[in-house]
Amino acid sequence: AKYFVQPYAFPTIVRKDDVDEKQLRHPRAQGVTWKSPYSEELRAQIVTEKYVFHMPANRQIKRMSKDGLDMSASTMDDIIEITCDTVESLYKLQWQRVMKSRLLAADGSPMPVLDNEKHKTVKQYMIDYRSIDTGIPVFLSTPPMEGIKGVGNGRGKKIIEANLSEWTGQALLCDAYAGYDWVKKSGRILCRCDAHARRKMESALKENPGLAKIGMTLHQQIYAVEDMIKAEEKSMGRKMTSEEKVQFRNDNAKPLWTNLKLWCEKEILHLPHESKIFDAMNYLLRHYDELIAYLDIADMPLDNTDTERSIREMVMGRQAYLYCRNYEAVDRACIMYSMFGACKVLGKNPERWLTYVLKHIDTTPKEDLHKLLPEEWEDA
Repeated sequence: AKYFVQPYAFPTIVRKDDVDEKQLRHPRAQGVTWKSPYSEELRAQIVTEKYVFHMPANRQIKRMSKDGLDMSASTMDDIIEITCDTVESLYKLQWQRVMKSRLLAADGSPMPVLDNEKHKTVKQYMIDYRSIDTGIPVFLSTPPMEGIKGVGNGRGKKIIEANLSEWTGQALLCDAYAGYDWVKKSGRILCRCDAHARRKMESALKENPGLAKIGMTLHQQIYAVEDMIKAEEKSMGRKMTSEEKVQFRNDNAKPLWTNLKLWCEKEILHLPHESKIFDAMNYLLRHYDELIAYLDIADMPLDNTDTERSIREMVMGRQAYLYCRNYEAVDRACIMYSMFGACKVLGKNPERWLTYVLKHIDTTPKEDLHKLLPEEWEDA
């Protein structure tokens, strides 16, 4: 039979032996995969177990086989690929919303990709850009950029600039990676994560416990100011205004930062350059202005640990299935880690959300697709 599939409609069939070519309407609407025997619930379960519960496809095949459902590896791959491609339009909508955030946080981690010609894996990065305003993440991959010399599979400045080309926000929170330094030249505010500075001081505890403990105490006092803000808000029964929070930070945290800087400037003169305590103090002094930039931005957190938590699912998945088969698989992983990350932030069931999307996305007009985003979808 010949198939003429109309958008958001039931497929029609024309019999080959029908001279008049009379169109017959099929009694069932077209699903995500036409003529597929697998339900939307099963497809959602497979993809959720891979990207939320870190279960590789081969383990899922073995488990389903014990339950009496035999599935080939190629069929499993097709289900995952088609499901991710189906959700891609929602992923683009979520990416557009995140790039409109006033405050943005970024953190990345490598994702090995199989190179069939070299018979080994090559490094590619997945970077999580998280909206501090909403907490919603969007993952972007960093594939090789053709025509740009010196840009490979890493997370270089040009790749990050391309990722953030449509970002219109005020400030970016990140680690000390130099690929983000261009943000300052673009007229925006660059904030560094204090957790990285604190960890360097913590790593020096065994080497030089006397100085490292003093540094850790000063960092703890700075963190205590954020706890004081929460306690103050609880006692007032309301959130502090932006002006009140900025004033509180400058009155209580800024003097602590000044003391920490002066202490580092004094002690670092007597330390060997190869020591860990020197590295910790030098890190703080080199990035001091970016580390204290959060003081004047009320909604900017002190560190980037929330973004680090949001990439944990990707890191645990990488440990389970080791690598991606090709660059397209990395892009599909970005789609699902972004959408499931939004579900996690919003406290919504990822499998039920995906099942609903697979059942309704083909019949949802383009202008209403935003209603399927985890932000707007309600679990009935």
